Amino acid sequence: MLKIIPLGGLGEIGLNMMVIQSDSHMVVIDAGLMFPDDYMPGVDLVIPDFTYLRENRGKIDAVILTHGHEDHIGALPFLLKEFSVPVFGTGFTLDLLREKLIEHTLPQDADLRTIIPGEIHEIGPFTVEGIRVNHSIVDGMGLAIETPEGFILHSGDFRIDPTPVDEQMTDLIRFAHFGEKGVLAFFSDSTNAEKEGYTLSERDVKKTLRDYFLASRGRLIVASFASNITRIQEIISLAEEFDRKVVFNGRSMITNVGIAKTHGFIHFHEDLEITEKKMKSLPDNQVVIVTTGSQGEPMSALSRMARGQHKGIIIHKGDTIILSSRFIPGNEKAITSVINKLYALGADVIYENVSDIHTSGHARQAELKVMLSLVRPQYFIPIHGEYRHLVKHAQIARDMGMEEDHVLIARDGDVISFRGGSGEINDTITTGRTFVDGKGVGDIEETVLRDRRKLRNHGVVMIQMVLDEQTGKILFGPKITSRGFVYENQGQFILEDAQGIVLEVIDEIETPLPVEKASPPKSKTKEAQSKSPQPEQPENPGHPLKKEIRGLILLLLAVVLGGSLLSYHPSDKLFWNVAGNLGKAHNLFGTVGAHLSGGLFDLLGIGAFWLPLILFVLSFITFKGRSLSSPVKGMITVLIMLTSFSALLCLQFERGLIYRGTVMTAGGLIGLHIAGFSITILNFFGSYVLLAAIFVISLLTVTRLSFGSIFSRLGLWTLEIFRKIKDIITKRKERKKRAKKTMVARDKIKKKPKVNIVETPKKEPTPPPRQKRFEFMQQSGEFQLPSLDLLETPPENTNITFQRDTLEMNARRLEKKLEDFGVKGAVVEILPGPVITMYEYKPAPGIKISKVAGLSDDLALTLRAQSIRIVAPIPGKAAIGIEIPNNQREMVYFKELLSSSAYTDTKSKLPIALGKDITGSAVVADLAKMPHLLVAGATGTGKSVSINAMIQSLLYTTTPETARFLMVDPKRIELSVYQDIPHLLHPVVTEPKDANNALKWAVREMERRYMLLSDRGVRNIDSYNQKIVKQAKKKYPVKEGGKEGGKEGDEAGGEAGGEDRGIDRHLPYIIIIIDELADLMMVSSKEVEESITRLAQMARAAGIHLIIATQRPSVNVLTGTIKANFPTRLSFQVSSKVDSRTILDTNGAEHLLGDGDMLFMPPGVGKIQRIHGAYISDEEVKEVADFLRSQKKPDYDSTILAVMVEEESTGEEPVEMDEKFNEAVEVVCKSGQASISMVQRKLRVGYNRAARMIEVMETEGIVGPSDGVRPRQVYGRKGD
Repeated sequence: MLKIIPLGGLGEIGLNMMVIQSDSHMVVIDAGLMFPDDYMPGVDLVIPDFTYLRENRGKIDAVILTHGHEDHIGALPFLLKEFSVPVFGTGFTLDLLREKLIEHTLPQDADLRTIIPGEIHEIGPFTVEGIRVNHSIVDGMGLAIETPEGFILHSGDFRIDPTPVDEQMTDLIRFAHFGEKGVLAFFSDSTNAEKEGYTLSERDVKKTLRDYFLASRGRLIVASFASNITRIQEIISLAEEFDRKVVFNGRSMITNVGIAKTHGFIHFHEDLEITEKKMKSLPDNQVVIVTTGSQGEPMSALSRMARGQHKGIIIHKGDTIILSSRFIPGNEKAITSVINKLYALGADVIYENVSDIHTSGHARQAELKVMLSLVRPQYFIPIHGEYRHLVKHAQIARDMGMEEDHVLIARDGDVISFRGGSGEINDTITTGRTFVDGKGVGDIEETVLRDRRKLRNHGVVMIQMVLDEQTGKILFGPKITSRGFVYENQGQFILEDAQGIVLEVIDEIETPLPVEKASPPKSKTKEAQSKSPQPEQPENPGHPLKKEIRGLILLLLAVVLGGSLLSYHPSDKLFWNVAGNLGKAHNLFGTVGAHLSGGLFDLLGIGAFWLPLILFVLSFITFKGRSLSSPVKGMITVLIMLTSFSALLCLQFERGLIYRGTVMTAGGLIGLHIAGFSITILNFFGSYVLLAAIFVISLLTVTRLSFGSIFSRLGLWTLEIFRKIKDIITKRKERKKRAKKTMVARDKIKKKPKVNIVETPKKEPTPPPRQKRFEFMQQSGEFQLPSLDLLETPPENTNITFQRDTLEMNARRLEKKLEDFGVKGAVVEILPGPVITMYEYKPAPGIKISKVAGLSDDLALTLRAQSIRIVAPIPGKAAIGIEIPNNQREMVYFKELLSSSAYTDTKSKLPIALGKDITGSAVVADLAKMPHLLVAGATGTGKSVSINAMIQSLLYTTTPETARFLMVDPKRIELSVYQDIPHLLHPVVTEPKDANNALKWAVREMERRYMLLSDRGVRNIDSYNQKIVKQAKKKYPVKEGGKEGGKEGDEAGGEAGGEDRGIDRHLPYIIIIIDELADLMMVSSKEVEESITRLAQMARAAGIHLIIATQRPSVNVLTGTIKANFPTRLSFQVSSKVDSRTILDTNGAEHLLGDGDMLFMPPGVGKIQRIHGAYISDEEVKEVADFLRSQKKPDYDSTILAVMVEEESTGEEPVEMDEKFNEAVEVVCKSGQASISMVQRKLRVGYNRAARMIEVMETEGIVGPSDGVRPRQVYGRKGD
């Protein structure tokens, strides 16, 4: 049984580590680390948990590394400290590992073994072969591992870059080879599974960097990952091109450049590199600095430059700093801080958000689909990514036809078992993360991190006290110090309150605190050392019921006393005032209440109300379980407070107070005597001051209040009140200003004429249903066109409604923004559409058009729009068109176009439904009038979808008798869905050399057709076919000739000059579709250009039309000769103005929105039309293709293959026949299969020798040509 156990990398970015186990043998793939996030304070690194490896220590045969990034090799030094195992990897990867071992002070005798991609290594029961992959680091590889249960493929980190700068392409042929052999399980990189399309090519990044090299007038400082050797080589090449010297800065940068130079991945002349010291003697425009720090690391070279702390490099005003890397999640704040500091120093900073200066090293969805289609595994397991990435990648595999239970989404620790060709997740091992903190590895648990997060979020408060060793009494303190909690100078009152709470807690402890004997403190502020544990407390220190009873008694006394005082009645008789019967008392508590209130008022006066208040406080304290620190002292202090307060009342109210209808002494007898005594000694004022001071001191002592805290709080409250008042006043002023501005703006708007808003055309009603053609209605052999039912029906209410007020408001807003830039004028008309809205702007007299045309980027910024395109001027109008994207974009569906009147009522024989214009009207073009179409657009902008829509438009109106297709698809995946439809003249051409030959055949066919037209005396194919129809109606005898398309021969019988002379068969239109011209131009640019030019110049009358698409509209692909013969052009979004001018001869395509947004230049018209392309899904395309295939098999033209074979035979020199050639032919014929690997294995010959024999077999017609991932057809020898 085979077990595959991921120990990391599934559910997170990094920590990549996987175990492959068969019985008692194990190999480990990668050992990566992960950098900590904000939830791991104090942690330096995170590595996988090695527990499972420790439990199986004796079973580990080797560690295999796919490439040298930290998330794949960073944990290996920690692993090698515990395990002595051989490590396999490519040369560059192992040299990076050696540097890491030196950093970790590990012995240099580690068993490191080099793998060269293509070599086979036996490791225990496993056979391992490395497969070259292209990634953001050089010398990366995937793995093909033959196990006892079958082949396991591990993709490593990869991307499919068709034009890599280092020429190290991902070896798709080798992946396809193993796909043919059969793959049990495929583990594939999922990091970019959420992103559509293809990854940006490194050559495009170099192109962008070249623009900045060209524009820079000062120093160029490029920060990149030190491991991105390809990017560093690009910078070196550009430095040589622009005569700049290079300074390498940063320890890891210098180290990696040295290693890469040793392995031949970096090439430059020794004079190119200079030191920081020599750099200072050169002008700024002759220097390039390549440095580290693109992620804002605090100690990196670029961060030190931004802080002005770099010893050798100081940022100058005018420096251009390029951060040629992406923002890794978690580093955004650090990077932004560095960027801001660099801007403050006067530098111009370029980063990924503003320019294409970086590309990912991971495959996007289209590349993942290519890899899955090549490998065709039995089981698929997505790896390397967060869980959402794994789920998305799994869904891609299911969409490509893999069964639900054969796509396994695993997590770290899941055991994926394979036995007898079946696989499942049937167990889980304990795994996790190990935190590295300084020199400590694994000694930090989650509890420690949780405590650190609390300290970080809330701060820490430290209490220092000195206690008596014998009694446990406080000798010093408590002193409270805070860190990260409150600023002590501003929050001193909080700390003082905390001191009181600490004292209360200490006072509540009935028994003295035991203190361990310690050495005397050096000062009173020295913290007492106490390490001994607390002695055991009594089991029952006091039943809580006792506290409750005490509290209730105190509460009862407070209620009785308070009620008695409040219900005091002067007429109640007291025993010390009258003799005899007291009578009935009016007090709430009867006679007792009357005597209590009367006695207290006589003694303390109004000050008696303090007593119930004090009892309430004591009751509350008792209920909380707290006790008084010193009851005796507290009682004495309360008595002092009561007497001083009563005396103050007597001083203040000499004549007494009226309470409950009677006059009483304000402070009672006690207050009266104390006040009188103090007056005799200190007079009135002195008595007032002394008694007030005694009252305040006693009050502060009882309540433990602080004047400092009281004044601080009063000050804060006062400031807050003033601040709120100020805010209210400011807001009112701002409201008045805004109201005034609004009124002025409304007056201006009322004065302006209303804008004419063109009504959006209503959605056309669904066409009436057509009569379905049943089998009995269909004539034998009649071809049936596809039905609209095969297409997806657009959802209801897709038209987005526009409010007139909103559009007018946007128009006024646009006018206001233009006025801010010094451009005056008015919006005269608004054309709302499904995707954009065009505002026709009429500038005021004296305003130059160029001043408006250059404001597109500024308007996009101020209006917060994705992009804005300015048409200056609108042809035929005295206005400028400003196209602004709508907030809500309406989807344009292909079925909607085919059911529109523009398509159904067209008289065109080759109609192409392109999409909708800016007003929402359907746009249908005639390919016959174009007569050729040139399409360009960057990756992911909708070019492939639009090509499919064009093809489908033609398939819905033409039969195989009226139109035939010749498709060229070097990418192998875009047009493969049309394979074997009856309209094809030849199977979809995928090899660039075959495409060149197919174009040559098209040129010959054009010449042959012109001969037929000349013989018939007609000028074009339509006239020729009409003449043939007339001839058939007149029932002229039809001569037997060859078939159309070169099968019928070039001559026919009949007398010279006879009416039936020549080939009298109907000639169909031929549409040649080339999906990627750039690939053809790379193989044989001159021959391809010559063929395309001849066809473009002459093929219209012969009924041959070209649709050519490319994603690289550069001048070496779209040459001047090609452009001159393609008056009809169509451009999707491109990356720069240069590309837009290349395809359209004008700017504008760089401001398109993507997703099918295009500019269409019709033939013979100088006006460029903006169109929103129709969306057609892959499922719809497949449905239509399957419908066509079900009716009729394709009738391929054998002359095309003959031309290809003829060209190959004339172009190649005769080769010497291999001595094992006949044996190879016999093997191929017997097995019925023709593959290089099979011949190599059966005859035990090398790969090149086997490939040569297969080529000779193809030349002699024994086997068919290679057709992508499909096997070659075996024809056998003639006569066998």
